[in-house]
Amino acid sequence: MLHWIGEHLPTILASLAVLALVALAIVSLYRDRKKGKCECGGNCGACAMCGSCHSCKK
Repeated sequence: MLHWIGEHLPTILASLAVLALVALAIVSLYRDRKKGKCECGGNCGACAMCGSCHSCKK
């Protein structure tokens, strides 16, 4: 078992780093949504769906 872990340690560490970055992105999106921030970019005036997809709080 330790031999297998030793052989795959770089892959395991890289996977954990990617997983941590994904988790941070999800937490950031969740916090922004709770604060009422717009997640589409905020240029609703240039959007074809202006006013029908959601209402951005500014």
